[in-house]
Amino acid sequence: MPEAAGADRKRQIQELNIFHDVAKALTSMLDLDSILQTIMEKMAEYFRPDTWSLLMVDGEREGMRPRRLRM
Repeated sequence: MPEAAGADRKRQIQELNIFHDVAKALTSMLDLDSILQTIMEKMAEYFRPDTWSLLMVDGEREGMRPRRLRM
């Protein structure tokens, strides 16, 4: 298998594992804060950003608001 194809396959497997972990969190936890924390951890593991936030839709204010911040 060429090197590039092997790297692509490894990346795909990593992506599937992260999404699987998030899906498990969504189905096994009832606490929104725990779910959001797990999502933040997994996305940070995958994307490795320096800083980022998770925005939630605020239906009452018709906008977005930060729910979790990572700095």
